[in-house]
Amino acid sequence: MRVDPIITDQLATLGQIIRGLDNGISIQDNMVPEGIHGQVIVSNGSSSPPSYQGGVGDLPYGINIIPDMKFCTRCKIEVTDGVGFNIDQPVNSTPATILIFDIVNRSGGVMGSITWHPVYKLSGGSVSNPSLNTRLVIGFYWNLIDFVEVFRSQDVDV
Repeated sequence: MRVDPIITDQLATLGQIIRGLDNGISIQDNMVPEGIHGQVIVSNGSSSPPSYQGGVGDLPYGINIIPDMKFCTRCKIEVTDGVGFNIDQPVNSTPATILIFDIVNRSGGVMGSITWHPVYKLSGGSVSNPSLNTRLVIGFYWNLIDFVEVFRSQDVDV
């Protein structure tokens, strides 16, 4: 199987970013590879918009989350209760794009279940929620049909 060199470079850069996240380093705009940018739209009945910083979006927690990859592709979600929520199919996807979710459990206990849209192809078919005060960082590669999981980091300290 031949792998596109651009994608290989992007995945290598993302590996460095994820290792940094695992060590408590936050993503800065200049760390996001060229072409890996987007936005996220959240449908939660809230009037407060998400904050964006050059490819990184801190999302207000809500029942239905729809990533818009025109503005950011690294989406942080801080879960504040035990109610389940949906992560829907992204809009404005571009070829060879990586979409990262950084899901933090601040629920005070067990967070609600995450329902992933079928376009997300999960390794092993399911994802365990992060424990209290830890995070799940999970990344997907857009292959023009599905978002295929390329990495997962479970129960990383916040």
